[in-house]
Amino acid sequence: MNNHLIIKELTLNNMDNILENIRTIRESKGYSQESISEMLNMTQASYARFERGATKTDLSVVRKVAVLFNMSLVDLISYPKKLIDPDLIESNMQVQKEVKATLTIEMGKEKKDQVFRFLFEDNNIEILNK
Repeated sequence: MNNHLIIKELTLNNMDNILENIRTIRESKGYSQESISEMLNMTQASYARFERGATKTDLSVVRKVAVLFNMSLVDLISYPKKLIDPDLIESNMQVQKEVKATLTIEMGKEKKDQVFRFLFEDNNIEILNK
């Protein structure tokens, strides 16, 4: 199923939540309904009806609001959860693969020889002791 269909299903099922997200985000960013309505070229009354869900919600308006909030449509819909960029996940996994750990344990020569013998079965202990 493509993202457009998923978003359409989400919006049909969760429109009240999405409109609540829009209101919450708008308020947290300090925008008034009037300022948002001006940016969307609508009257304040029309925007207020949109935000309350009193009119049929136009997905194109939701997309425009997401752009105004500098968010993806998916992040707006899933707010406060945030979509994680798959490229970022891949990058982090690569970094984790490259991380190497070094463990330093201080011990006497006799104990160190025992550990080396255990690990390397008497092979090359002289080289490791140098």
